[in-house]
Amino acid sequence: MRTLLLLCALAAATLALTPEEMLEFKARDVTEQNTGLKGTVTVTEAGDVITIVSNGIPDHATAIYPNQHNPNRIEAQNYRFTIPKNPQVASQTSCLPMGPVGVAINGVPIFNPFTIECLDAKENEVFDECDGHPAPGGQYHYHIHPDCVFDGTSSHSQIVGVAADGFAIYGPVDDDGTVLTNADLDECHGRMKNGVYRYHVTNEYPYFMACFKGAVRSDSGINTDMCQCPMDGVSTGSNTDGTGTFTGGIFDQPFGQHHHPPPRNAIPDNHLSYQDFLQWQQHQQQLQASQQTVQQPLQDAAATQPLTLFQIWQQHQPSCEQWQQQQWHQFERVFLQFQQQQQALHHQAAAGGDAAPDQQLQQAAQTKKQPFRPRAPVSV
Repeated sequence: MRTLLLLCALAAATLALTPEEMLEFKARDVTEQNTGLKGTVTVTEAGDVITIVSNGIPDHATAIYPNQHNPNRIEAQNYRFTIPKNPQVASQTSCLPMGPVGVAINGVPIFNPFTIECLDAKENEVFDECDGHPAPGGQYHYHIHPDCVFDGTSSHSQIVGVAADGFAIYGPVDDDGTVLTNADLDECHGRMKNGVYRYHVTNEYPYFMACFKGAVRSDSGINTDMCQCPMDGVSTGSNTDGTGTFTGGIFDQPFGQHHHPPPRNAIPDNHLSYQDFLQWQQHQQQLQASQQTVQQPLQDAAATQPLTLFQIWQQHQPSCEQWQQQQWHQFERVFLQFQQQQQALHHQAAAGGDAAPDQQLQQAAQTKKQPFRPRAPVSV
């Protein structure tokens, strides 16, 4: 019995990063052209945690920033990621926040697959030749498979980085040379390999990760309270059984059966039939309708209350579009008056000769006394 407990304890104590994997965390001797700086990354162990410190400067070629596609600059950062040395698969998956969700072996942060508007970043943003770009705060980062971090052409992929929950992120090529797809991965875009969980970056949405498989520490260095772009799906309440079949969390099926829900731009891909998309869309509409049904009794109760003086005044105010039309018509009227005066001055100058300049000055003085209102803004 004691031997069995010891074996179970050893099986549960999976290392976040092996000593060999930690040695892969290093920045190449490359000066980044926008900042004139070189990337730095260090990995240290202390107690039950591993700490990764980096300046976030990429160690490869980048585009010139800002540019026509991206107004942001690359700036050095002070990243400090703290991950558990022995990560555990959590009883429930957790969502990916905005900002870093992991860090690549060169110290550059890895972001979730979304833009700030919750769209598929690969389909709606522009990346440079090494598949990265800077955020408004100057954080250069990756959303997708970073070709300049590893080439992906070797017999099998090596480690690419580590997620904030402590599990390693590997490339898409398996040990036998098979290129992994979503069909091979679970709900968080990972799988068990030799008793150890790992994520895999692929060329398919959601690219790096779809959720955290393990628990994220409160001092991890990421914003765990900023999950504004949750993955769409239906939860049934439990976890994976280690075979890739998911029975709960954010999806009701593994990537291999249903792949991913459509990105927020709602464009079905080759892995999702149009009928699947229509079913997903109908489900979203039903959810919205049920929420409105719950809110309706509250609205009916509020409707029986007498209106306040402010509410009565508010009902008689013009809408934004009406206000814009009013302002435009007023401007147009003043402008036409001004145009007529200018035409009259032109005719007088042509007919009056030397006396025209004095008349022009008098007319100009009168024109300045006319009220002038600027054009209403396009949007309010």
